[in-house]
Order: sequence, then structure tokens, then C-alpha cells
Amino acid sequence: LIFWMAQAFWVFLISWPLIAVQALDTDADFGGGSSEERSTSLTFYDMIFLFGFALGVVCEILSDVQKSMWVANGRKGTFCQVGLWKYSRHPNYFGEILQWG
Repeated sequence: LIFWMAQAFWVFLISWPLIAVQALDTDADFGGGSSEERSTSLTFYDMIFLFGFALGVVCEILSDVQKSMWVANGRKGTFCQVGLWKYSRHPNYFGEILQWG
């Protein structure tokens, strides 16, 4: 538990400068318009990134469920090769990279 808490703190510490910079309310924003308009409307890029994040969540959950079912069925074969696992050896990590990349 201590390791996981230390890891979470490290991730927070490393990402804090980026979070702080993105939280700044400046007129030099790429979205343009007033701050009220920027905070309520999604740009084209926002929609693309949200789609990528959602795709990553689905990919990660689906691959975890598929591997759990493979393990429950007796681990047939040397490696899991069902569903997304036949295309990649670590589709759950791919989903996580899509989420945060």
C-alpha cells in the first residue's frame, strides 16, 4: 500500500506543473473567445481527445475482461490469444496509453 501511495504522489508531483499551466486563464488561449465561452464549449480538438480517452477506457476494460475470462476457462495455450489479445500482447497497456497520451 505504501508503494502505491508513493507512486500516486510521484505522478501527482510530476504532473502538477502541466496542470498548473493548463489551469491559467489567459487571453492567448488557442480556443479564442471570452473565458466564459472557452469554459463551456468543446473545440474540435477537445472532442478528438475525449474520443481517444473513451476509446482507451473501453480498450483497457475489454482486454481485462477478456483475459479474466481466459484465466477462468483454464488458461488454454501458452499466451492469451482471444479478442484484443490476438493483436497485441498488452492491449490493456495500449488502452492506458490512449487514455493518458
